Amino acid sequence: MLLPLVRSVMVHKFYSEVALLRINWPDSLFTDVTTKAGKASLYSFGYALLRASAVYLQIDPSELAMGVQPYQIEDEWGTNYIGGNIYIYDTLPGGAGYARTIANNLSSILNKARDLTQECPENCETACYRCLMAYNNQRYHSLLDRRLAGDALSYVLDGTIPTLTIEQEELLLGRLQYFVTQGCSIQISSDDAHGLFAIVELADKRKAIVKPIHTLSTGNSKCRLDLVAKAGVPVFVFAPAIELSRQPFGIWQKIVEAAR
Repeated sequence: MLLPLVRSVMVHKFYSEVALLRINWPDSLFTDVTTKAGKASLYSFGYALLRASAVYLQIDPSELAMGVQPYQIEDEWGTNYIGGNIYIYDTLPGGAGYARTIANNLSSILNKARDLTQECPENCETACYRCLMAYNNQRYHSLLDRRLAGDALSYVLDGTIPTLTIEQEELLLGRLQYFVTQGCSIQISSDDAHGLFAIVELADKRKAIVKPIHTLSTGNSKCRLDLVAKAGVPVFVFAPAIELSRQPFGIWQKIVEAAR
């Protein structure tokens, strides 16, 4: 006789003050919490904000905590999108007033956060314990990137739309070379309007276009149409920088699946 499956979850109530932040992204940028790119953007931004808040308040970072709250929005055509709010709260039960101070001084703290992402004492490539990493955010270490956080902060502060340089695109596309086996090939091409892209040919002669994009970018439909027309290859894959740099095999799998 099979017994019914019983699941138990241990929970408790915790009362504190919370500062909640939602970024109004333009159409070309978004942070979907169901994707690796979206999570990397939100958590990198959030932990940069937490570190800057601790510096501004002159407290230990452990006195604050950060989380991401998913939300759903609908565009004018009825398509649903999942975004994420960032919230920072006091770890002291009842609140110590830190969240309220953060909300009241948000502009100064955002500027401090951008400074911290640009001036890591270790000059690390992505993130380290001197900038974004901490013992209590170990589960997110694979997502954290101070430069990504800095790009998000620059949009919030100045409206600057982040892009990839040609050098960055070339480096990212080079990550796919590790998965080229016998019979496969990668041809790097360029376009005056859209930068570098790769045409990947699989062993069975199926082809796909791969276009690296900034981690915050949603991808540009005009870019897709222009490159498909230019290369004569109908299969197209947008590859976020965070995935190409840290999980290129995942992009290779997307190429194989898209070319079926």
